[in-house]
Amino acid sequence: MHYRSKHDLLFEISRIGHEAVLVAVEAALSEASSDPAERVYAFIAAFAKWHADNHVLARVIQYEFKNLPTAQFRKIVLIRKRFESLMRDELATGVRMGAFEVADLEGTTLAVLSLCIDLARWWEPSVQHTSEGVAKLYANLVIGMLRGSVPASFV
Repeated sequence: MHYRSKHDLLFEISRIGHEAVLVAVEAALSEASSDPAERVYAFIAAFAKWHADNHVLARVIQYEFKNLPTAQFRKIVLIRKRFESLMRDELATGVRMGAFEVADLEGTTLAVLSLCIDLARWWEPSVQHTSEGVAKLYANLVIGMLRGSVPASFV
């Protein structure tokens, strides 16, 4: 396939990558029960695993899309907003049901997504660090954060 410009090629790579990870997350959520912790765990595990399994592509789609022309950039941002919306909704449901302690819903949403996105910066598969292992680690870390509380001396 021929692309008219580097921006068009970057846009297609970004679109395809973002849509692929969105499919992975939506599939994980569709298989999860209604339990808020299970749903967030499934989301984070799928999101982290995808970023580990596709770490080279993830670096491109997560850190280079900002170089796109405005119209293409906005199309990618719409897909990214879907991730934010899905996570924010899962966290809000967990708070309503008393499963999570979240003082700042927007900040927490961005923090847990950023945790997984940043896998692309350092991830290299090894015997000690499998994508399945890091997915479980990150999902457990997030659930622990959401269920814990900050000591008053830290606030």
